[in-house]
Amino acid sequence: MKFWKKCLICILILEILGNASGLITLSSIKDWYAVLEKPIGTPPNGSFGPVWVILYAMMGVSLAFLWAKETSTEGQKVQKRTAIKWFFIQYLVNLSWTPVFFGLKRPDIASFLIVSLIIFILLCIRSSRYVSKISSFLLYPYLLWVIYAAYLNISISLLNK
Repeated sequence: MKFWKKCLICILILEILGNASGLITLSSIKDWYAVLEKPIGTPPNGSFGPVWVILYAMMGVSLAFLWAKETSTEGQKVQKRTAIKWFFIQYLVNLSWTPVFFGLKRPDIASFLIVSLIIFILLCIRSSRYVSKISSFLLYPYLLWVIYAAYLNISISLLNK
């Protein structure tokens, strides 16, 4: 299969699942989240969607690079499997954050999840760089955004006890 097709498949899957997670909790954003005390540096609500669309697309391309990487030795195959495993672990934690924060309205539990997510993204980046440096580099903006989101999440948790 051509690389561009792998990119398209990965991007579509990540975008659909990621955006579905957000749509499920849309009503909480309009009522519950709107009345929370928020920290300095909180962006307008309308900025989150476009940022995530871009990040999910970059993540999809990152995954496509892992998927497309040809492996010839058993060591390379293990590295590729490991990188893909960490990718899916971090992505599942990513998908679980929105329902916990907005659906359950539990920023305290979501704080634990987002710190875990940062660790899993770092593990994903580290393992990906052995398979495809481009794949790992594409995850750095995502990591930075999640660190920023962790600041927001933890601050909201502390400000709204």
